[in-house]
Amino acid sequence: PPPNVAATRVLIFAQSSQVHPVIAMEVMSSDLPGATATRSAGASDVTRYLRPITSLLFLASGRECATLEIASIPDARSVNMLGKGGSVVGVPGGLVSTSIKCSSPRHGMTTLSSPIVAAAPLPPTRAVSRGGGNLSSGPLVALLTVDGLVHVRSPFCVAVPLASIEVGTRPNDFFTLSSLHPSPAEENHAIVRSRNVVATSYGGEARLVSVRVETPQDFADRLIKLSIDAFGSNGFPRVELAEALGATFSATSYAGPEPTAHKRSLLKQYLESVLGLATDN
Repeated sequence: PPPNVAATRVLIFAQSSQVHPVIAMEVMSSDLPGATATRSAGASDVTRYLRPITSLLFLASGRECATLEIASIPDARSVNMLGKGGSVVGVPGGLVSTSIKCSSPRHGMTTLSSPIVAAAPLPPTRAVSRGGGNLSSGPLVALLTVDGLVHVRSPFCVAVPLASIEVGTRPNDFFTLSSLHPSPAEENHAIVRSRNVVATSYGGEARLVSVRVETPQDFADRLIKLSIDAFGSNGFPRVELAEALGATFSATSYAGPEPTAHKRSLLKQYLESVLGLATDN
């Protein structure tokens, strides 16, 4: 890299993927509080771009994936000088130094059952900052795995799938995933009612996947199933919780696998994300 550019290590995967591509995708981005100083007349237009920015990133390699936040913070003294019409002195090329701050992966690393070959971001249906509430109405990530499944997950709790749709049969030849932009009318009102991704195959076939916001019934059924996975059918007041949530009979009758500490961790992660209690650590 150029002498004035330094690489910042943000994540280490357990195993390097030599077959499937490494994925680095921005899910959402927003300005941090504290905009640049007001520019004086005649100041360079470049100062409008010198502001703190934070991005929520999705990273994947093979079967592993994680989400984390990266903040880019320009040097405040240099920005102030430029805002007043001055210049950055003592720096080669007059460049403004920028510090990079990276959070820990949200809930650590997640391992899927199949390698991830493609990913696409989906915009929120409302203004979202750090999770909480109905996860399906916030920003989402769609993941295409080598077995031909498209997984829809929340970046605030990527370990728990919200939906899985099969687009390719075995052997699967679907290899790309692209999100469709919302209509101009939806963008103007800052509300996205429909979210779609397109999966494309080597044979020239394409399939459209529409992602809807889940209903309270969907949430109730998922929560009761996660609870059964975590504690077993008889390890908690299953019937009482199902009645309180309004879960369906089929979800309440779900047998589930043998409960494990990992399943209890998934339930904890999901509840923290829904309640907006999750932290970057």
